[in-house]
Amino acid sequence: MADELLDFLGVGPQRTGTTWLYKTLRQHPSLYLPEVLKETKYFDRRFDRGQEWYARYFESSREDQMCGEIAPTYFDVPEVPERVRRVAPSCDILISLRHPAERAFSLYLHHLRKGRVSRPFGEAVEQKPRILESGRYAAHIPRWRSAFGREQVHVLFLRDIKEHPQDVLDQICTWLEVDQMRLPSQADRKVNAASMPRFPRLARIASLITVSLHSAGLHRIVEFGKKLGLRSVFFAGGEDEMPSLSAEDRAFLIDEYEEDVDYVEDVTGRTLSHWRQ
Repeated sequence: MADELLDFLGVGPQRTGTTWLYKTLRQHPSLYLPEVLKETKYFDRRFDRGQEWYARYFESSREDQMCGEIAPTYFDVPEVPERVRRVAPSCDILISLRHPAERAFSLYLHHLRKGRVSRPFGEAVEQKPRILESGRYAAHIPRWRSAFGREQVHVLFLRDIKEHPQDVLDQICTWLEVDQMRLPSQADRKVNAASMPRFPRLARIASLITVSLHSAGLHRIVEFGKKLGLRSVFFAGGEDEMPSLSAEDRAFLIDEYEEDVDYVEDVTGRTLSHWRQ
């Protein structure tokens, strides 16, 4: 592990291919990510536990490995960039982006599958405003660029992950200055797949229990439950189809995120006309 606590950090936001990043980068011999869970929640929810607590997640890393975390809930929390900068000022920041309307609706489906929100999209947004707010790219990206500078903040796109995963991996390796790696076979799996639960109330209870276990540091119990297939029991198997993004909601979201699309085009130099369709 380097002198600093952290060498790189994938900050999301949610539903932008962060699980793909975690599973793929974990396979690189020069990189080390927490083994028992994807997200420690340290910089947003558990910062008061201190750096020694956080450092335990990297105790098994070798001296020649770069340590990092993929943490999509960090992206839109105002305090997080400065907290990370104080701990690791040289950290490389990876920001993965997605069509903002599709990302918001995907996050809604994620919460719906966990039993956390009601079925109508508009009602769900009222229950969890972060479904919309975490996609305000023009508001949140500048905080990261201000804390770390343009050279340390790297933007990638979910569409590129889906269409050209090896190219994205090569680009990340270049940013982190590690050897190129062949894309692991697991990276070919479908990104951000989901289905409706058979019992929504039971899914909500299971979700709350999972959060509590992670908060208590009992990550291996959660992993053991996954190996037993409990995730499919609680969070899938329903006969109802997942809702689709209606034309009306899509038009609302595209209008809502117009400023954010303009901003991303400006900072990346890419034309994102498909984000306005």
